[in-house]
Amino acid sequence: MNKPYVRWMIHILKFFIAGAVLYWMFKGGKLHWGLILEGAMSPSVIVVGLACNLILVSTAAVRWNFLLKGQGVSLPFLFVHHLTYVTAFFNQIIPGGIGGDALRLAFVLKQPNARKGQAALTVILDRFLGLFSLLLIAALFSLLSLAPILASPPLTLLAISTIFLVVVGPPVVLFFLWLVGRSNHLPRWLQGKPGGLRDRVFRLTKEFSHYFHSGKKQVFYALAVSMASQMILIVSLIWIAYQLSILVIPMEAFFVAGPWAWVANILPISPGGLGVGEAAFDQVCQWLSPASAAVAFGTVFLINRMFMILGSLPGLLFFLFRSRWLHEDQSL
Repeated sequence: MNKPYVRWMIHILKFFIAGAVLYWMFKGGKLHWGLILEGAMSPSVIVVGLACNLILVSTAAVRWNFLLKGQGVSLPFLFVHHLTYVTAFFNQIIPGGIGGDALRLAFVLKQPNARKGQAALTVILDRFLGLFSLLLIAALFSLLSLAPILASPPLTLLAISTIFLVVVGPPVVLFFLWLVGRSNHLPRWLQGKPGGLRDRVFRLTKEFSHYFHSGKKQVFYALAVSMASQMILIVSLIWIAYQLSILVIPMEAFFVAGPWAWVANILPISPGGLGVGEAAFDQVCQWLSPASAAVAFGTVFLINRMFMILGSLPGLLFFLFRSRWLHEDQSL
């Protein structure tokens, strides 16, 4: 089979998976049509949900801007802000949630005066920093919800795994960056032939490591911004549940279920994580419930997904009218 045909088959399969998961959730009472309509028509839910998601995207631009400055890359904040919205929009509509990042890389690499390699690496760092902030929030609030977590073996395993990743991950990354920074002391054969691909990657990563160590403050600022924005988004989940009268679990439970649902949402299983995030959120909430509650927790995540899509729509406008904020010779 030719590659385009295979890609289309994979996309069709992902849409089928999303449809099957949503059907199963509606049949099982994990999603509720009446609650979806109630949430979608409630002015207070719309205002808070949309505002929280707009704040999330705009603060993501602030986070990326910190990372760019930490790498010595100077790009106009208007460019960074608009491109972040473009990324958010395409992440919502392309299966797997990474299509927007590929487009962001394409925009960055067309900038004539930027240090393109370093700017491109900040896109990767930005994605991992967002993921780490989710895990850190889940780990911290897991410690505040030990009783229900220890009562559930799956949740206990999930919490231990989260805490392990949060504690072990940063030292491993820092050690790797330190090792790369000392690449001059590594055997020549590890770096490849001078001027070759491996050698260029080594040089670029070494430069990235140098700026990372000299710009740690910007990285911590970016992490703080990321955690604050993610918590604001979790407040949106709590508000939706409260307005729908299904806030039957402690509020701190949402700070455990929300991050893990968004982590599952990143997996390239369905278009934009549709159905996967809802199922993960519902399952973690059910585990955290004091008793077996027949509550459609997945509805909360699905309603917020609608606001995430609406909140990313400015990205479509920025993409369509990109010539207004890009030079003509830079437009894609």
